[in-house]
Formats: sequence, C-alpha cells, structure tokens
Amino acid sequence: MIKGTYIFYENGKEIGRHSNVITKFGKRFLTNFLAGNVSFNAKELALGIANGSDYAVSDSNSRLGFEFYRIPVEFGTTNIQSDGSGGFTYGVTYKATLPQTLVGKINEIGLYPGSRQSSVVYSDKFIS
Repeated sequence: MIKGTYIFYENGKEIGRHSNVITKFGKRFLTNFLAGNVSFNAKELALGIANGSDYAVSDSNSRLGFEFYRIPVEFGTTNIQSDGSGGFTYGVTYKATLPQTLVGKINEIGLYPGSRQSSVVYSDKFIS
C-alpha cells in the first residue's frame, strides 16, 4: 500500500496533519498519466467528513465516505528532501485556498482530476 500525508497550513503555520493512502484507482490513474494516456492539468481537492468507523480507509476505495466540498487546486510543486545519509523523500505539494466561510471537521481528503475521463463519478454521498 502506498501511503502519503496531507498537511493543512493557515498563514504558513501547520494546523493539521494526517496519513493518507493512494487507492487502487489512484495508482491506475497515475500509471496511465505516466504512460501519457491521460492528462492531469486540472486538479481538484475533495474534502470529506466521514471518519474511519463511517468509511474504513482502504486502497480499494474509489470515493470519499462523505464528500462535503470540492475546490480547484491552484498550483502544485515537487518537494524532494535529503535525509542527510544519502536517502531522499519525494513529495508533491498542492495549494488550494479554502473559503473562510467553510465550516466542518475535515476527516478525509482526495485528489481528483479536474476533468473526468469517463462517465464514472467517484463520489457517492455528496452535500453542498
């Protein structure tokens, strides 16, 4: 299982951090992207409120447990850091600005293509 971490910042200060997984769908999408079969210019962050008991974290998930907000990614950048002993960690940082009026406890987050390549919608429960 490939894992990651999402970190939320407000005015440059970290306000939240949680581990995350890259799902089977995500790995399949990234493989197709690397092969040049799909583009990934537009991206969206989906925010959800389901917790582990509502919707267990699994690499077979194809949607958030309960999505409540989606926002376009403003830009992305790579983040490569040396651990000082010859090893490296490789990361990607995406920036999106949440409106100040958004209220809720974010328990899950997903990165999705801004334009869908298929008719399958990977959101089930959605509130706006």
